[in-house]
Amino acid sequence: MRRRDFIIASVFIVLLALGLGRVSAQPSVGVPAIPRAPLGASDSTRVDSIVAPVLDIATARRKLPRYMAAVAATLDPRLQRAIAKIRAGERRYLAVRGYVRREKRVHTHWSWTAKEAAEFRKTEEYRAMMDTIAAIKRRFAVTNPGHRLEVVTDIRTLENQIGKWNTVASIAVSGREVIDTSLVVLADTTYPEIPDSSATARFRAFLNGYELVNTPTVAVPGFSDHGQLRAFDFRIYRGRRLVAGTTTATIPGTWESPGWSCRLNEIVCATGDVFHGPLYEPYEPWHYTWVGWGRQ
Repeated sequence: MRRRDFIIASVFIVLLALGLGRVSAQPSVGVPAIPRAPLGASDSTRVDSIVAPVLDIATARRKLPRYMAAVAATLDPRLQRAIAKIRAGERRYLAVRGYVRREKRVHTHWSWTAKEAAEFRKTEEYRAMMDTIAAIKRRFAVTNPGHRLEVVTDIRTLENQIGKWNTVASIAVSGREVIDTSLVVLADTTYPEIPDSSATARFRAFLNGYELVNTPTVAVPGFSDHGQLRAFDFRIYRGRRLVAGTTTATIPGTWESPGWSCRLNEIVCATGDVFHGPLYEPYEPWHYTWVGWGRQ
């Protein structure tokens, strides 16, 4: 048995062991139920026993690409086209999970085209948004002498988001988590090798309900608020020197310890309820989203 298969099998066995003596009335989606063995009337002591489902990791590895493709085929065409541009393997599988969980928002939150962005820049809302950002920058400069805020207001296109998704290290880590967990689920032999509509719906329900342990550091392509010109990443400079940037690894030393997170938040909040932030999952003290004009 391959080392990784042994680890997955061990996790599954541990989960079964933890379930001894307990049977949930509502088993987790995608996880096979553990039936109690019937007790005879003459039993002097009541001892619960379980019948474990067959664990077939080798077959699960063959099932995984089939089930992911079957679920992807149920998604909105815009999401399917994006999936086709994402690197095959863990990054694509993580995206399928993300799209299953966000598909209902595709009509309102999908990244804009260049034409849509150009139209938004002509609106009163866009001008109000830019005026508010300018006010934040002025107030920051007054309350923090020698320092200034800079912010990129350009749109983050779908192509740019896909490019980041295909290269950022945290996406591979989260994607491998999805693979390992999915293999445990698909090792249940009640999932047929070739997914039918019922099995596809069941696996889709699992993906929709699965919460990641390793949180990705970028949004699934197409659903970043940067894609609709309403998310902003603030950077702090002293002269030409970058004091606090947008690199996750530097947050403790450049944002938290010097207190820049709190100082930026105080100034943004002073503008009213038109910005929401900072982003908490993943934590980005520099990231704020415009929610004015009824977008809360």
